[in-house]
Amino acid sequence: MEYLQRELNTLAEQPKFKFHPRYKRLGIMHICFADDLLMLCKAKKQSIKLLQVTFQKFSAASRLQANIDKSSIYMTGVKDDLKLDILQTLGFCEGTLPFKYLGVRLSSKKLTIAQCMHQVEKVTERIQCWSAKLLSYAGRLQLIKSVVFGLQTYWAQIFILPKRIMKMSNSLCRTFLLTGTTETSKRALVSWDKVCLPTSAGGLNVLNLGLWNKAAILKQLWALAENKECLWIRILVWLGVHRAIGSWQEEVQWTTTMAKRKSGRGAIISVVFAMVIALVWRYRNLIRFQSHNYNEDRLCKAIAVHLHIRGRTRRKWQPLLSQLNHMP
Repeated sequence: MEYLQRELNTLAEQPKFKFHPRYKRLGIMHICFADDLLMLCKAKKQSIKLLQVTFQKFSAASRLQANIDKSSIYMTGVKDDLKLDILQTLGFCEGTLPFKYLGVRLSSKKLTIAQCMHQVEKVTERIQCWSAKLLSYAGRLQLIKSVVFGLQTYWAQIFILPKRIMKMSNSLCRTFLLTGTTETSKRALVSWDKVCLPTSAGGLNVLNLGLWNKAAILKQLWALAENKECLWIRILVWLGVHRAIGSWQEEVQWTTTMAKRKSGRGAIISVVFAMVIALVWRYRNLIRFQSHNYNEDRLCKAIAVHLHIRGRTRRKWQPLLSQLNHMP
């Protein structure tokens, strides 16, 4: 990937190549997650052709080829005739946004109810199977705790799910627990909030989806803002930045403000911010799906190497890079 990065850096210096509008300030034209690659540029045929030639050069050197059946191109705000021309040039099928990565929809906006509806459908399918109908009350309770809520856990750690989705899932589980079916019933011996209480407080210790979702998201924010050993704080100290870390929105706003500055420090900080996000996501997937171990020193080294390689052709970066002659 370092070779690909060098080739893309060379491409970025060509005046004929145009960055994607939303990533121009950060100087980003590719994002790599695990073994997936996102390549970005403005919807101009010349820029797309240059990007394709650069990737083909990388493929010839590394023997890594793009799988046409699993690759797609995404375009917005492009006229039909230009879109058709681009598709014929690249040979890829057109994809639709938001697309899925590792089973999760990637979107820059908050998830809609329609995008999360299949989670409710999964819960319905699981409790409607023939084996679930034969369970006793205790068996239905155990199924809800171990299986049904497990379907929500993965998404709840990544996104804030719509409240309506939470209500629908809770309603299905409550009805199934009391009646053994998914049909709407007014039979409610006790409120669902009390069912979710710990056994010591008279409840059944059922996971509260809404509270779990908030706690999972807040844990990530805490790790970013308060954990002094977190990667983002460690990298900032390496760059000579000593400041109180705020919320996610505040950090994004601060990084965006730094990226707008003409100094090399602002550009370096914006690049490091993007690298931290990309690498954390990559290693998270490697840990979850390929049983890799988390090594923060390895991540810091990857960021430092990437920064120095990229900074060879940027004069404004040189004063700061000369001071960063050690690992974070």
